[in-house]
Amino acid sequence: MLLISPRQPLACDSPTALWDWVTLQGATLTGQGCDSAEAIARQPATVLVWPAQALSWLQLSLPKAPAHKLRALLDGLLEERLLSDLPDLHYALTPGFQPGRAADTWVACCQREPLHRAVAYLQSIEHPLAAVLPACAPQHPPWVWVCGSSEAPELLASAAHGALCWPLQPQASAADRALLHSSLQAVGALEAGSTAWASPALVGLAEQHLPELAWQTRSGAHPWQQALASGWDLAQFDLHLQARSARWRLALEQVRQHWGSPAWRPLRWGLGALVALQLLGLNLNAWQARQEIVQLRQLSHATLQQSFPQVQLVLDAPLQMQRELDRLRQARSELSPSDLEPLLEQMGRAHSRSPLELRQLRFEGGSAELAHAPLSAAAQQELGAALAPSGWQFQPQNSERSTLRWASAR
Repeated sequence: MLLISPRQPLACDSPTALWDWVTLQGATLTGQGCDSAEAIARQPATVLVWPAQALSWLQLSLPKAPAHKLRALLDGLLEERLLSDLPDLHYALTPGFQPGRAADTWVACCQREPLHRAVAYLQSIEHPLAAVLPACAPQHPPWVWVCGSSEAPELLASAAHGALCWPLQPQASAADRALLHSSLQAVGALEAGSTAWASPALVGLAEQHLPELAWQTRSGAHPWQQALASGWDLAQFDLHLQARSARWRLALEQVRQHWGSPAWRPLRWGLGALVALQLLGLNLNAWQARQEIVQLRQLSHATLQQSFPQVQLVLDAPLQMQRELDRLRQARSELSPSDLEPLLEQMGRAHSRSPLELRQLRFEGGSAELAHAPLSAAAQQELGAALAPSGWQFQPQNSERSTLRWASAR
């Protein structure tokens, strides 16, 4: 997956404009650099990361409103709080926000034209955009990250009360450091539980500005991974992305990225336990089914040997039972339902409902081959339905020839 961000948002659609980029394989950082967008290798899924300094964050209590009136509602609520012309702005709402419900939400605001031009430019040069992320968004738990190059270091901070992007100066005054400290306090980034990270080359600068934080080095990681985990997507309202397949790839990458994290450990254990219970249940059901089959087989064997003691070896109890019954009927001169006379009787009854002009009949041991006048498909179905209750299966071969088989014949 490719994460890409313009260094100069206002001139991002120029062929010579520089873009910072990062490639990820799951949660692993596999590459990073800075090139023109044309020179960056294509990936199955590309995510545009909009720079933190180009975004503003506002918190609103939105009343209940349908989706098609949401933009006008935001314009009305933000008119007194923004200096830019409202038609020139692009909005995005908190992940999971549902129109038609009153809710408190964060609103991301940025200039509409540069963002739309960046999206159109990347899609025109075949970078399949799956999402548009803010480089830093309000989220919990809070974190602070000093990143960038030694020539242009910056501090990114995210907390429940806002997000902050702050350029750092190597020789900052006490007043600058105090202002940074108060700004971080305002967004809640210095609360208990906050994590402070810094690129290995910038740890000293981070400790110089904020010595009270316990700084940790993060090699092989990037703050955009935090943005990816936030769930934000600025592609809302009139900003549409073309690559639907890339969005599916992004979703799969996010699942793979978080699957091994400690936060997902309860889910992994739960799914493992669920699979184990399902396998145990299937094995238990299979064992019970086998026991029932064994009991039924033993019962059929016992019934056969009790009814016909002369049968000493039982191989197929139902078949042997049928044969013994046939012998008993023959000894008593009784007709079997599979004999010719009962068949003719059943055909006579069926003839009253489905007339059959019989031309030839060949009978042999529970099976009869018929030659008859042509029958339509509907007439064949009616005749089969009429004979089925008596145990005979009607099997048409063509319109003039059919076969009758006794259902219990082996």
